[in-house]
Amino acid sequence: MTKEPLLQDAPAMSGKTIYQEIKDFPVPQMESSLLAELEELRGCPIPFTDIHNISCTEISSEVVRQLDPLVSVCMITYNHEKFIREAIDGVVNQETDFPFELVIGEDCSTDKTREIILEYQKKYPHLIRVLISEKNLTQNGSSNGKRTVLSCRGKYIAFCEGDDYWIDKKKLQKQVDLMENNKKLGMVTSNYQIYYEKTKQFGPEPIEDIAFKSPLYGLDAITQLVNKSTIGTLTSLCRKDLICQCYINDPIFNRLFSLGDLTLWLGIISKGGIFKLQEKTAIYRRHKEGISSRFPFEITRDAYVLRYYFWKNRLCQYYSNIEKKQLETYFLKKIFKNRKLNALMQHKDNLALIFELERKNNITSVFKYWCKRLALKCCIYRPLNHLNFFLNKVIRYIKRKPD
Repeated sequence: MTKEPLLQDAPAMSGKTIYQEIKDFPVPQMESSLLAELEELRGCPIPFTDIHNISCTEISSEVVRQLDPLVSVCMITYNHEKFIREAIDGVVNQETDFPFELVIGEDCSTDKTREIILEYQKKYPHLIRVLISEKNLTQNGSSNGKRTVLSCRGKYIAFCEGDDYWIDKKKLQKQVDLMENNKKLGMVTSNYQIYYEKTKQFGPEPIEDIAFKSPLYGLDAITQLVNKSTIGTLTSLCRKDLICQCYINDPIFNRLFSLGDLTLWLGIISKGGIFKLQEKTAIYRRHKEGISSRFPFEITRDAYVLRYYFWKNRLCQYYSNIEKKQLETYFLKKIFKNRKLNALMQHKDNLALIFELERKNNITSVFKYWCKRLALKCCIYRPLNHLNFFLNKVIRYIKRKPD
C-alpha cells in the first residue's frame, strides 16, 4: 500500500478545531527543577511535543467538514487490522438525536489498517474524518493522540481506541444527556468488560469503580483518581472546553508519557466533576500487541509519576505534614518498584544492573534476580510479594550462622 498518493490527494483541514482555539496562546513551559524531578523519578527523559506543530493531513469529504457536531469521537489506531472494523462499527451505529463525527488518527500502520479506515471513510463520508502523516508520529517523538484530540470539533469529545469497541448503541446519547443536564460535570464514564483475545473469552465481571457511582467534584474527585481509582478510556466522554484549558494552562500536556489518557483525566477532574454510568457500554480488548501487554511496567510507572505530579500540584496543600510524607513515600515506592521490575525484564543478562538495584553484590542478589525473572516470565504478577517473602526466608536460612 502506498501512502504518497493519499497525501497528495488529501484535502486541506478545515472547520473549527482546538488547534485554532489555542493557536494564539504560547505553549506553557514547565519549571526546570520540576521537570528534572519528574525525569529523575521516571528514570528517563520526558520528551517535549510542540502541540502547534504536529504533522497532520486530513482525508475527509466536504459533507462532514460542513457538519457542526455536538460530539467528536477520538479514535487512535496503529496496526489494528484485526480489530478496527468492530471499533468503527460501534461508533457509526450510535443512535443519537444530535450530530457527531468520528475522527480517526492513523499512525502509519504497517498492515491494512489504513486501507480499511479509508474504505469506511468512503462508506460514511458524512461521519468520518481521517488524519494521516508521512511518518509514524510515535517513533518520531510526536503524538498521534494529541493530534487527534486537537482536531476534534465537538462540544464534547468521546474516546475509543482502534482495538476496543462499544456495545451500547445509546452510549453517546446517555452520556450527552447527563452532561447537558449538569453543567458542572467535566466527564462521564461507564463500566466495561475485558475480552481476552488469546483465549477468546470475556473476563468474569465488568470493570467497576465504586468511587464514581455518584457525581464527585473538585478535591474529592481528584483525590479518588490520584490515590486509587481507574477510568476506562474507551468509555469516557469529556467537555472540550476543559480539554482546551488543560493544553493552554498546564505544561504537563506538552510532554509525552506512556499513557496520555491519565494526564487528561487528572486535568479535567481538577476543573470539573465526574460521574460513572453503571451500565456496561464497551469492551476493552486485551491482546499481545496492545500497549498494556507490551509495556506493563512502563505504563504503571508513568501512571504513578503523573499521579505524583498532580498530587503535588493540586492536592499537597490540603494534607498535613505527616500525610504528605506518607503519600510521597507511597508514590515513590510504586514508581521505583515498577522501574525495578522493568529493568529485570529488559536487562536479562546485566547482573551489574541488578547489583546496583539490590545495593549489594553477593550471591543472594543473583539468586533473587533469577527467581524474580522466572516469576515475571511466567506472568506470576500478583504472587510476587509472596515470592519475595519466601525468598527472604530462604536467604536468611542460607546465611544463618551455626550455633
